[in-house]
Amino acid sequence: MNGSYLNGVRVQGKHRLQDGDFLRVGNTEFFFFISQEQRMLEMLHPEVCNRLLNPVKQAPEGYVEAQEAEELLQFSGLKR
Repeated sequence: MNGSYLNGVRVQGKHRLQDGDFLRVGNTEFFFFISQEQRMLEMLHPEVCNRLLNPVKQAPEGYVEAQEAEELLQFSGLKR
């Protein structure tokens, strides 16, 4: 079971959200805003933005996509 968390505390059932609350539902994390004001948040890394805007179909459990393996090898310095 993935679980749901509100401001770092596991929750079950209904809870009234407040402006600025931090939620985590499974592997998804986000802030909840109710105000009409604009807020400046920390910029996301371009790769994170790219993956959010262009999701890729994940390989079946136990397998890794070739592109992901290449990225991991490059990031770890094992491949040049």
